[in-house]
Amino acid sequence: MNLSILQGRPTRDPEISKSDSGKVYCRMRLAVDRPYRGNKQPRKTDFITVVFFNKLAQVAYNNLAKGALCTVVGRLETDEYI
Repeated sequence: MNLSILQGRPTRDPEISKSDSGKVYCRMRLAVDRPYRGNKQPRKTDFITVVFFNKLAQVAYNNLAKGALCTVVGRLETDEYI
């Protein structure tokens, strides 16, 4: 099962676009803090690109903004670069 739950804040307002095939998608980068452990260790943040499709893309574009706390549930994919 590929299920990911991320909670963080968008680093900028979401951007909405259409693919060549006409599919609507919305893209944003989510800043997710790692759990804090101890006083001497600095906090670490992961920046994860999130993509919404179709109706959910429009909902995300209309309701999310830079710095707003949000939770995203979905599947995780990685890309390969040559």
